[in-house]
Amino acid sequence: MFDKLKKLAREPLVHFLLIGVGIYAAYGMFGASEEEGDERRITVTAGDVQSLTDQWIRLWRRPPTEEELAGVVRDHVRTQILYREAVAMGLDQGDLVIERRLAQKVELLAQGLITPEDPTDEELRAWYDANQGDYKQPDLYTVTHVFFDPDRREASTLVDAEAALETLSTLDSVPEDFANYGDRFML
Repeated sequence: MFDKLKKLAREPLVHFLLIGVGIYAAYGMFGASEEEGDERRITVTAGDVQSLTDQWIRLWRRPPTEEELAGVVRDHVRTQILYREAVAMGLDQGDLVIERRLAQKVELLAQGLITPEDPTDEELRAWYDANQGDYKQPDLYTVTHVFFDPDRREASTLVDAEAALETLSTLDSVPEDFANYGDRFML
């Protein structure tokens, strides 16, 4: 039996297997821990699926089919893989667009966490008084056409029109008998 073990110890295949077992044991003791292993795992929770479904419904105004939902989840996982790889490569460092986007996201989160107090009636009145011009209704004008028919008035058309203009320009408001200044006609 001892001779068989000596012969087996000289076999390259046994050497290969022993080295493999040694490497595997060393990796198990000193290698990646469970936490690091979780870093590579992408978990899609029921909440993630619900969020993806809600996004689909907002976009398409209908719930996704099973195939469409599987595709959305697959795209989500792919995006997570690419995102993690980009971060691992340091592509997020020194990128002004990413910095701005993350700052914007933090601002949106902060706005959602901080609810402003309702202003008092005095504060509202003061603000309205300071910004009253923003709420002023535009002036309304009524334009009325006075027609002087040259076929009916002949030579006095221009004289009558000038007299009516002079009278109307001195008034603050349009008189009730305004229609009497000119000639009536229907279109």
